[in-house]
Amino acid sequence: MEFRTVNVRHRWLDLHTAAVSAHGEIDAANAERFGDYVLGLVPHCKFLVVDLSGLKFLGTQGVSALHRIQAELADTAWVIVSSPAVARALRVCDPAGQLLSAGSVEAALAILRGDHEPGLHLVAR
Repeated sequence: MEFRTVNVRHRWLDLHTAAVSAHGEIDAANAERFGDYVLGLVPHCKFLVVDLSGLKFLGTQGVSALHRIQAELADTAWVIVSSPAVARALRVCDPAGQLLSAGSVEAALAILRGDHEPGLHLVAR
């Protein structure tokens, strides 16, 4: 699906795991629709990877959309895959680290499946 300045796609990695990828920019013009798109997948999956590694820009409204996704998730575990622009926005807009992020889809899947070391919290720099 293409929104203004961002291209968003999803794919199923297995029966219970969806991956949403975004390329371009998430800003005030498309953040709400992006959040709605992601939340539309949630009832159908147990695990969710939101791959933002293709983003060149994530505005404050985009971070707000991610916080809305976090607030509305009930039975779905999820992890964000970060780009440098996303990591920068999260450092500023999510200083408490409420939004869990990883550096790659593989690392995100390891977190979701419990394949990482206990107590290890992966964050993008």
